[in-house]
Amino acid sequence: MTASDGRHPPASWTVDEVRDALTAGDGETDLPTYANASRWREIAADPLTGDLVDTILASAESVRGDPVPRLPATLYADYVRAGNRNRYERAYFGRQRRLTLATLAECFEREGTYLDDVLDVAWSICEQTTWLLPAHLPDEERCDELPSLAGPADHHVALFSARTAHLLAEVDHLLGDRLHPALRERIRTEVDDRVLTPFEAQDDFHWRRPSSGNWNAVCHAGSVLAALYLEDDVDRLSKLVVKAVNGLEHYVESFGRDGCSTEGLSYWNFGFGHYAMLAAALEARTGGRLSLCTPPILSEAVRFPLRIELSPGRHVPFSDSRETDDVDPHLACWAGDRFDVPALAAAGRRSLASADGPFSQRTSESLVETVRNLCWCQRTSTDEVEQTPPRRHYFDDAQWWIARADPTDADGLVVAAKAGHNDEHHNHNDCGTFVVHRQRESSLTDIEFGTYDRDYFSDGRYEYLVARSLGHSVPYVNGHEQAAGREHSARVVDRGATEDGERFEVDLADCYPSVAAVASLRRSIVLDRAAETVRVTDAATFDSDVEEPELQSIFVSFSPIERLEDGLTVGGDRIRTRLSFDPTPDRIRVERLEDAVRTASADESDVVPRDVWRARVVPPTDSADGSCVLRTTIAPDPLE
Repeated sequence: MTASDGRHPPASWTVDEVRDALTAGDGETDLPTYANASRWREIAADPLTGDLVDTILASAESVRGDPVPRLPATLYADYVRAGNRNRYERAYFGRQRRLTLATLAECFEREGTYLDDVLDVAWSICEQTTWLLPAHLPDEERCDELPSLAGPADHHVALFSARTAHLLAEVDHLLGDRLHPALRERIRTEVDDRVLTPFEAQDDFHWRRPSSGNWNAVCHAGSVLAALYLEDDVDRLSKLVVKAVNGLEHYVESFGRDGCSTEGLSYWNFGFGHYAMLAAALEARTGGRLSLCTPPILSEAVRFPLRIELSPGRHVPFSDSRETDDVDPHLACWAGDRFDVPALAAAGRRSLASADGPFSQRTSESLVETVRNLCWCQRTSTDEVEQTPPRRHYFDDAQWWIARADPTDADGLVVAAKAGHNDEHHNHNDCGTFVVHRQRESSLTDIEFGTYDRDYFSDGRYEYLVARSLGHSVPYVNGHEQAAGREHSARVVDRGATEDGERFEVDLADCYPSVAAVASLRRSIVLDRAAETVRVTDAATFDSDVEEPELQSIFVSFSPIERLEDGLTVGGDRIRTRLSFDPTPDRIRVERLEDAVRTASADESDVVPRDVWRARVVPPTDSADGSCVLRTTIAPDPLE
């Protein structure tokens, strides 16, 4: 991608142009400071954000004066010793949550009550040996289990060192001279040493390369946002902005031509959310002279959540995403307003108002998101535009397919499936997997992802049920799962649509290793509107030297699967789903995999195990040519 091709116009910015724009701007920011008392009163009085303010004030008071969460060396070493990330990260993010609460509570209460909490927590963060999480610490900065002491120019910049710099800079911006002067000086020194100097000096960070996904946006934006708040030298600031904007080309390039993010919705939130923060800050600081919103692909990327919505607040859970992931309110509101997609802004406000919305549950919720939820999510009109999703949508690059029986019915039948390849961002070996959703519940689904630990991002990734193909509703062929690698890709054979139904057909043969000896493996998925069913057909032929070929069609669910005389049933809270087969299978086996997936609890204070049910259905093999076919009819019926 180059600036000249028009796909990323900001790449043409020069240091002189940026300097002129920064100098000509009036120094405004997109966020209020403590001095703007009327704006904080307005936020507190707003019917939408007022509840969030009440939650923040109550939470801040409940921990006021408590000791700062400890980060002992043994907790950091736990990652190398036991592969556990959760215990250190819980305390690490707990500190940042405490700082968020105290900072915002002071902006609203305005009595100096929380300034000592801000001082204690922010000073403790400045004192941390490293802002890098154990999982992100490079070998050259590691002394066995612990971080070594590196010089400023050698510091590594990663997701949460950049975010920590941004966090501290934003605390300084919001509270200004209300802060202890020594803290303000310390913040500037630490942010410069740990993030700005290495960001400026080094060009070889992995997140500056193509295919770095959300890391690219988070690290570039976090670093430069910190500089926009703290750096007084406009020449240096201009160079940092240009360096970041050039690097952000690769982030913009990570979207498919139709705006799909194969990392899934949660990482769309994370990456695009930081891109939006930087875009808003630059536009405000330069009076609109510098805009990151000009790349044409962004008008498609902002529509991604609307196109993958299964039902309100629930989205396609491919890759390392969860079905219950919703749009981040500040991002959806900003992007919906900025790109004139009112349904996205409405979804953001709905997300903020939901019972399990931001900050009510997530302990890692940071100031940088929360303050924007408060400032960017007020209603711009009395009329909200609710989305009627498209009847069908196909992402051509990613090969994701979503079809709806009745788009006007939020409880209606939806099916989603994917082809793609097995080397995507946050990849699972899952080509051909599908989700069946009705009554705001998925009976057959992707089991999402488990707790991130040391081995999940290692060569052992595909030993985890959530990432391997046996954890997905995809075929198991002659005793073999799908293999990892871009060469193991699906091929879309056919797509069709009528008033009565939708069809998606893929060939999955290349997704399997050669030893699986499968010559052709066609999977077709049909949504039948009249019958309100989904039909899945698997048809396989095998290499001629396979003596006893076997195809297993796998079906996976978080809900209990039971064997019936003529098929299977999947229980649920809102639907009961029947699976019937043609021809009659040779064998059906149902497995309950106890505690198979371990995920963080809603408040991230613990790890919660979940059971997974898996059915293996083996169709008969044609004795003449060794081929086999299994036609499955999936009928999800609402419970009375």
